[in-house]
Amino acid sequence: MKKSFFPSGPFKEAERNAENFAVGMYYNYCFSNTLEELLKIEEEYEEALASSDKNLIEAKKHELSFYESIVSMATGMLDKVAFEKSGSLHD
Repeated sequence: MKKSFFPSGPFKEAERNAENFAVGMYYNYCFSNTLEELLKIEEEYEEALASSDKNLIEAKKHELSFYESIVSMATGMLDKVAFEKSGSLHD
């Protein structure tokens, strides 16, 4: 964690809120890109199934599994953060 520019005083909370906002924006950007890639891989997997190319099907299946794992991990982390902040998964 970086050293706080405002260790105390009236701007400490504003600094923390700005940092949380920036982290949230970056998380949303990364998560959105991952979901877009997952949708693309799902389409490619369907095309591979239609082509009956066993090697391509297997490769796309691995890619699909990889992206599904990333989404699962990211949503699990989001639930954990939400729980830690509010004490429950849903407000």
